[in-house]
Amino acid sequence: MKNFFSRPGRLSPELRQSIAEAVAQVGYRPIRRPSGALKGIRVGYQMPRSWSRPSSVMQSQLTELVRAVQTAGGLLVPFVVDVEVPGVVDVIGGTPAERADRTLGLEAWHREYAAGRTIPTYHDMIRTHGVNAFVVNDLAGDDPRLNTLRAEQVPYVALGRPQETSPRPAGSAHPYVETDNALGIAREVLLLWQRTGCRTFGHVGFAEDGSGVPAQRTLDTRVAVQGAAARAGIVAAEVPKLAVAYSHSRASSTSTLGRILEWLESHQDLDAVVCDSDHIAYLVHEAASRGGRALMLTGNDDDPIRRTVFPEAQRWMTLRGDQPSAMRAAIDLLAQIRAGQTPSHRAVPPNIIGAPGTPWDATTSID
Repeated sequence: MKNFFSRPGRLSPELRQSIAEAVAQVGYRPIRRPSGALKGIRVGYQMPRSWSRPSSVMQSQLTELVRAVQTAGGLLVPFVVDVEVPGVVDVIGGTPAERADRTLGLEAWHREYAAGRTIPTYHDMIRTHGVNAFVVNDLAGDDPRLNTLRAEQVPYVALGRPQETSPRPAGSAHPYVETDNALGIAREVLLLWQRTGCRTFGHVGFAEDGSGVPAQRTLDTRVAVQGAAARAGIVAAEVPKLAVAYSHSRASSTSTLGRILEWLESHQDLDAVVCDSDHIAYLVHEAASRGGRALMLTGNDDDPIRRTVFPEAQRWMTLRGDQPSAMRAAIDLLAQIRAGQTPSHRAVPPNIIGAPGTPWDATTSID
């Protein structure tokens, strides 16, 4: 078995095939010697409750983070801020009847309540589970977790760019791994311009509807599209934007599809539409199909939903995060902090899946 993983050339092809089948069946992996950079460190990692839904993206992120922490000799302690409120069964809202009653404002209230529980939960994790470092995900504007951990002098690294609405004091920058997609979005726009002749771009993104999606995220997309369009020499650098409600599901109301269809009809000159998520791209795809339009689409996060529109998916690019590199970068930054160094941030740009002129699942690396 040891030779199979370290010196496979010493084994016959038949024996290698036999061992490979056995390894695949039982899921065996060799024990790797940790480097010791985080030896004995328990790293906390908050998993938003909504991520409990099946998601290849989130599963990959968690898997790679576990691997990176263990390789460094540490232990990952994942947890969920689970708010116990009678009648509220999900972080997105309450019972079906409560969600249907818009006068209750339950969705925004519950998110606010859950956010208020986050800091006490972090303190509980530090006290009861001996967590002495954190990888902070699912950032919000002016995220209180970062300043709290800084005040507690607990090493932390944010996944994603911390967004703040007020200027930071000198020397207060938070260490983070750039997993937002501004670089990837700009590259998508340039590929569309270079390979397909697209010259006019639209943007369908998240509305500020209390869903918890930072307004800065959709602004980043807009700025990236405008900047890439300008660099490509596109005259119409002012990119029209349509805001739609955030949703994890491809199912959408007739009114939302109707709004997208009306928006497309009022922008007949669009060659391509950049979307804040694959689910939004799916809705634009549906609306464009109903309206008889053929558009190049780009999405975000490589959701399996892309495959439901195959073979049209060759007209649909999306971004796939480099999870192994991002998680290793986060743990490297934690190790630097523990060593007394002052890291700034790391940029790990995503790859583009299904670039024009390539098979629908081909990857185009970003230079």
